Amino acid sequence: MMRNLKCQKIQPIDQIIYLATTLAKVNRIWKSKNYPLTLYFKVLLNTMQITPKPPGRKKSFFRSYLSLILLFIPAVLFGILLFLYGHHLKVKVSSHFPYLNWQFYAIAVFGTIATIGGVLDWKYHRNPLNMKIPKKERDAEALALGAGGIPMFLLMWFAMLSPNPANFLIPILVVLIYTVVGISYDEFVFHIKRCGKLENRYHRMLVFGNGLAWMCWFHFIYCA
Repeated sequence: MMRNLKCQKIQPIDQIIYLATTLAKVNRIWKSKNYPLTLYFKVLLNTMQITPKPPGRKKSFFRSYLSLILLFIPAVLFGILLFLYGHHLKVKVSSHFPYLNWQFYAIAVFGTIATIGGVLDWKYHRNPLNMKIPKKERDAEALALGAGGIPMFLLMWFAMLSPNPANFLIPILVVLIYTVVGISYDEFVFHIKRCGKLENRYHRMLVFGNGLAWMCWFHFIYCA
């Protein structure tokens, strides 16, 4: 009989009457059958549609959106700094078309592809996955973007404005190695086991888009 006391879908206006009658029935059965006290409370929770939550800290808003914030930082900074330092001799923003070197247009195209892929991947993690991914995977992605992407962006920008960009070459290569290792760890440890074709497509847009944009920027600094 205890199994028959399942929670039914009722209208909000009947909530109080339903709970009162069901709790009275549960209490009467428990007293007559001498069921364990734990089972009694379990039925009460089921009746009141309460799902006990495991202990743990509530995830903060900042942590939930950390990867998305880090994804947009390089693109936003690049646009702002290019606007502020457009008069610099090495940037060479002219008053007539094409205004900038071809590498900057390539950076814009590949960077846009990477950003779209990152946003789609971030959205996919929430629906349909509903963030059902390991904490280590989220931390690996945040480290690759934060500890790799942002320092790389700053080093590349200083190298572009510097009269001697060779001074920044070794730090750039060190950060590049760290970033590649972080991305490879994320891809081959987590994604290769779980991701389907659609999510892998988003990852390729993000990784190869950023990689090609970086190569164009590197070409402008050290080869143009």
